[in-house]
Amino acid sequence: MRIAWLTILITLFGVAKGSGNAGLYGGWPELFGIHFVTAEDLRFSVGLSPDGGSPSQYGVAFSLDLILSKGTVYAEGDGASELSYYAGAGAMLGLLRRRPEANGHAMLGLELRLSEIKNMGFFGELQLGQRVTFNPLSAGPHLGFRLGLALR
Repeated sequence: MRIAWLTILITLFGVAKGSGNAGLYGGWPELFGIHFVTAEDLRFSVGLSPDGGSPSQYGVAFSLDLILSKGTVYAEGDGASELSYYAGAGAMLGLLRRRPEANGHAMLGLELRLSEIKNMGFFGELQLGQRVTFNPLSAGPHLGFRLGLALR
């Protein structure tokens, strides 16, 4: 089963990379995933997430985020290294698990692009919002993060 999910993720990553900006990430609540960003700054993500904190059981998490603001924090010059920010809002749905969940969140991230590697950037993102679990029904705060690699 894990090999099947890994194959699906690699295939989706290949399709996303061929169509626009894509990337790989790790963090919480998704331990590993891929994302695709459209020209309109809409980001689609799919990742593996632990089921109830168990390291041996995983579900699938789908995210849809909209980047509402972005800009440059620091740039060394024309074509040199750059540190940029982005901010937005989104939602995540965790399925195929004993405790399905959903969350809505705001997000803030930083991306570092080095002058030596033009088509790649390293990013970190913090998410804060509201989470709802469905088995049993409960609500609480959501705090998530992502660390990853953005490919252009």
